[in-house]
Amino acid sequence: MAERRAYTPFDRARFQRRLPCGVALGQKLLVLDQTESTQTALRAELDRLGSAGRGLIVLAEEQRAGRGRTARDWWSGPPSANLAVSVAVHALPDPVETLGMHAACALVGAAAPYARGRQLALKWPNDLLLDGAKFAGLLVEAGLAGGAALLGVGVNLREAPPRAVARYPTTRLAP
Repeated sequence: MAERRAYTPFDRARFQRRLPCGVALGQKLLVLDQTESTQTALRAELDRLGSAGRGLIVLAEEQRAGRGRTARDWWSGPPSANLAVSVAVHALPDPVETLGMHAACALVGAAAPYARGRQLALKWPNDLLLDGAKFAGLLVEAGLAGGAALLGVGVNLREAPPRAVARYPTTRLAP
């Protein structure tokens, strides 16, 4: 039988203190106990807030219906085990199609200290691998009103999808 773990709830104040880019991103943080999809929740908030939604980040303790590219599901794991976050990006790179690559490179850099000697790699266009198994994915939706894009990030921090759920090898960032 699998061991059950207790997870610490999200610490909003600690997260905001550690945001490195408070000007363009992270001006506003919405933490949801649960949602179907952080991308969907972010889009709804941007529709509601209009230009006041610049820099909004939506983070969920539990995401029940996360999604990836081409309408694939993203398994988010038990509450507080993994990262499910979406960001409203208004300061877009040129060309905008490179946003996913910029985000992937930043995520590899952020994950590197936790890889502990394991090999990090990017599988084009949006998967991050650890020793050949997927541990993170990115979803970019561009062309929103006001020139914004949505950047969704899912990271298996403490739990990876069971083999019955994933069609490919998966892992978690925690050893």
